[in-house]
Formats: sequence, C-alpha cells, structure tokens
Amino acid sequence: MDRKVYTLRVVSPMFSNGADPGALEVRATAVRGQLRYWLRAIIGAQNAELKHLWSKESEVFGTTEQGSRVAVRVYPIAVGSQYVKQSKILPHREHRPLPSLAIPPDWEVSLELVARKGALPERALHALHLWSLLGGLGKRSRRMFGAFKLSGGDAPRYNSPDELAEAIRKTLKDAGCQVNTSPDIPEFPTLHPKHSWIIVGRRGYDDYEDAVISLFRDLLRSPKFRPNQDSFGGIRPRRSSPLIAQLRQIGDKYYPVLTALRAKPDSKINWNVVRDFMEAATRHFDAEKVWGGW
Repeated sequence: MDRKVYTLRVVSPMFSNGADPGALEVRATAVRGQLRYWLRAIIGAQNAELKHLWSKESEVFGTTEQGSRVAVRVYPIAVGSQYVKQSKILPHREHRPLPSLAIPPDWEVSLELVARKGALPERALHALHLWSLLGGLGKRSRRMFGAFKLSGGDAPRYNSPDELAEAIRKTLKDAGCQVNTSPDIPEFPTLHPKHSWIIVGRRGYDDYEDAVISLFRDLLRSPKFRPNQDSFGGIRPRRSSPLIAQLRQIGDKYYPVLTALRAKPDSKINWNVVRDFMEAATRHFDAEKVWGGW
C-alpha cells in the first residue's frame, strides 16, 4: 500500500471548523476539497471540456458510483479551549477587526495520502504540492489566512523567495500545465498560462498581520480598487474571489504569493481590473511574475 506522510504547520490563523463553529479542526474532508480544486485547475490547463474534467477527476477521487483511489487522513489537533486563540479576521479595520476563534500559528497536524490500490496517482500529488505552494485552508484563505507549511516526504522545499518561485514553476511544469493551445476563457478556474497569473513577493513582512493589512489598505481598499470590489468576489450572491492571496513563511519573514484565475461566466468581474491589480501588487510587493498573465 503506497502511502505518503506529511506535517502541516499552521502559518497564519486558520478559521477551520465543521458544523460546530467552536470545534476548530483541520478536517480530512476540507483537505480533500482543496485537492480536488487544484486537480481541476491542473486538468483544465490541458483540456477545459467539462466531460474531460469529470472523467479525469473521477479517475483520482472517484464518484458516487466508484471509490476514490486516494484516502486522505488527518490526525488533527485535539481542539479545546487551550488550543484556540482569538485572532482578528479583519485586521485592516482599526475599529472593527472582528476577533474570532482560530487555530493559531505553529500548530501542526499529520497529513497522510494513502493509495487504496497500487501507487498513489501522480496527479493527486501534483494537486497537493500546488495547494501547499499557492493555497490555504478555512475561512478567509483567499485573503492570507489559513496559510500553512507542508514538510516531509516529497513536499516542495524552498529557503528563499526565488526558490519558492522556482518550486512553483517546476510543480506547474511537472503537472503538465505548460500547454501550447490558447482556448477561450474557461468555464472554471484553471492554471492555463493564458488564464492564470502567479506572483511571488520578495518583500518580506515581520508578521502575518502586517502583510494582511498591507494587502487591504494599500491595494484592495485603495482608492483605485475599492470602487471595483465586485471584481474580487461578492456576498450577495456569494461569489468566490478570482484572487487567491496567500502567505508563505521563510525563516522569520512572511512573503505574499498571489494567484489570479480567470474563468466565466461572471458579468460582475472586470478582468482588466484584476489585471491592473496584479500589476500593482507586483510593484507593491516587489514581486516576480512566476506564471501566466493577461
């Protein structure tokens, strides 16, 4: 039985829970959801037809009619009051930062991927690696919360922003995202280089909260972008942001990693605004464009 074991260490407060808001935990179902998301983004870079996506995703994670080839197991923090801290979910708001319970930085959980038969599918590992480089977990994970560091096994390693950028490039290429075709804007988020954009900041922050505040005050809530908030997700109706803003800790510094994924249909998103934002973020965070752009 093929199995890989990793350690997931929380980097910025993680607002992750089940049905009970007070029972915070890193859940296997939540991790599995993230792996599916990034797997779809990989598959869509190669072929964005929905039938193809469904077929290839089902080969890895199964359907209601066939079992998954991969079991995801998490040995979570035994969360009680002593394991939870109050964190500001909106730290950029001086008078209303909304303190909320969160799993604090430096807590660790064990994460296992186990093949139910044969070897672990490479695509499952590619999805895991990309999630560990670009994504987060829990509420506000597209706004620098729920960041984590994955270590052990074949987890990507990096000791500088340049090494982080190279790890992202290598993982994308190993996953087969460097396609030559130029399809129309896809119906779901993909890592096709014509419809995705990834930057890695070289400007390190002493604290995760400083990075979050800078993201909002200097960029998202700046006079240039505040009038265009609909291009960055919405509440009524609920729409996920096309921007995934995350952090990666290297040494004692926190470095921004921003990913924009272009998809349709969404008449409220102005992709020129998202383009202008990514260009502004590149300058603000002294960032390197690692992938894509439009």
